[in-house]
Amino acid sequence: MKVLLLDDERSARETIKIYLDRFPLVDFEIREASNISEAYDHLKDFRPDFALLDINLQQGTSFDFLSLVGLDAISFKIIFITAFNDYAVKAFKFNAIDY
Repeated sequence: MKVLLLDDERSARETIKIYLDRFPLVDFEIREASNISEAYDHLKDFRPDFALLDINLQQGTSFDFLSLVGLDAISFKIIFITAFNDYAVKAFKFNAIDY
């Protein structure tokens, strides 16, 4: 299963990867990005099944990333990572499956 992981904090990305490794029956291929530009570049040669997206980034938000990709071009499931419940409504406008 292909995963795009966008989070500007390295420790958060490492923690998420450790968590995903706990699913031994699923072989995850993970591409990491620390910013919007890196995440967008990954999409040139990587078609994720789902994306784990931290909402608040140092240089924008994951909503900015998804707007750059374009709603019609998003072919992957989206799970937002955030501690802020007030983003829930906006997240589901981007067809998030969870947050």
